[in-house]
Amino acid sequence: MAYEGWRYSKPTLNTALVPTDAELGGDFSQSFYKQQIYNPFSTQCVGSSCAVQPFRCDTAGNAIPLSSNGTQPAGTLCNKLPSGVISSQMQKYMNAYYQRPNSTSGPGNSFNFIEQRPQIDNNNSWQLRLDHHFSDRDFGFFRISQMWVDDTQPVTATVESAVSSYHVYNIGGGFTHAFTDRLILDVRGGVMLKPYVFSQSAAPDGFASATSSAGNQGTSFRRNPVISGGVDLSWLKGKHNLKGGASYVYQSRFQSNLQQLFGFSDSITSNKNAANTGNSAASSLLGFPASFSAETPQYGAVAFHLATISGYIQDEWKITPTFTANIGIRYDYGTPVIIDNQRLANQIDFFHQQYLIGASNVPACATTGAFVNPCIPGGLASVPFGDHIVFRGNTKEAMQSLMDNVGPRIGFAWQFRPNSVLRGGYGMMYDTISGRSQYAQNNIEGAVWPYTKGITNQTTNVQVNNIWPGAR
Repeated sequence: MAYEGWRYSKPTLNTALVPTDAELGGDFSQSFYKQQIYNPFSTQCVGSSCAVQPFRCDTAGNAIPLSSNGTQPAGTLCNKLPSGVISSQMQKYMNAYYQRPNSTSGPGNSFNFIEQRPQIDNNNSWQLRLDHHFSDRDFGFFRISQMWVDDTQPVTATVESAVSSYHVYNIGGGFTHAFTDRLILDVRGGVMLKPYVFSQSAAPDGFASATSSAGNQGTSFRRNPVISGGVDLSWLKGKHNLKGGASYVYQSRFQSNLQQLFGFSDSITSNKNAANTGNSAASSLLGFPASFSAETPQYGAVAFHLATISGYIQDEWKITPTFTANIGIRYDYGTPVIIDNQRLANQIDFFHQQYLIGASNVPACATTGAFVNPCIPGGLASVPFGDHIVFRGNTKEAMQSLMDNVGPRIGFAWQFRPNSVLRGGYGMMYDTISGRSQYAQNNIEGAVWPYTKGITNQTTNVQVNNIWPGAR
């Protein structure tokens, strides 16, 4: 029986550029980035040609209020927002969420905040193993391990932290039987359960670039059980050490990601005809995101399973007392990836340039009434390259099986001098099941159309034309 404890705490010392009190009040005249801020309410378009005015101040240096059409009377160029255009909700959010500057950056240093809160990572684990000698030819063991991990990482420049909690169970055992002193059977199996939750905020970049983000994630649930089993048979025959076996690995993957994220960009308060204009913090304070995305709880979960079935045979052949050759071959069959929840199974077939949808058909989205998932806005006829879409019937297969993973192995060991050995080898190996599982998740989450799992949108400064503050 064994116990292991781990305690880790270290300040991250990450740096960021956070809004100052003056900026949170709308005054960007002393910002690190001296880029001119433009008034998105003043956007006027004639055809595809649009013009936007810079923000202006009066002779006393105060921001001029906007007129009814969103423009400002003549004044001096300045980087100050009129109080009437500032979103009170965003101002309260930014005041509460972002840390205050705690560092004076030198020339050329684009930060004014150093994160001094520590990352804390604590781990407690124990394991128990029992070995039993049944007879001179039979041996067995049983092992159980458990691990608890709590990890807290501060979200740089904010009052929030990303918290993860893991609880891992690992149970395994094995049995060895010696038919003779030259023929040995070995059987092993195990189960790993890893249920855990974490709450990870979408970390902003501190308004240190052309885009900034603000958002949060709800508690995310994970459970990725793995079951494995295998058998090996070894046979010593003359100059040969023959070995063969088979194994089975099953993995189920479940992830529930709940998040909403607003992206703020220089572009909202920029002049698209002039480079190096706009300010993402000012765009945030106005309450105009450049992008928005969110996961919906009833549609956002990912749940699927897959397995790998493998077999191999190899021979260690001692050709001479000083030269040994190793020859073998392995085969790995990857089962199809099967969706385990209501999510539509679809995939991209790159080789045939087709988009495969796991349904007999998908109806057009209703223009009135309740939304029904899945559906195609405007129907299939409105989809470009619709002739590349193939309906496969009601199948839950999200990735096809792998049937060509044949891996040869060859190697040698040559003792060309009493104290010198030359070794060499060649082999072909393929992705582990964990790699294929991660690829499957990325593929399922990426190729979701026409199944809706959330909301996403993008805006530009043209789209806020004629939305003056009084209309909020």
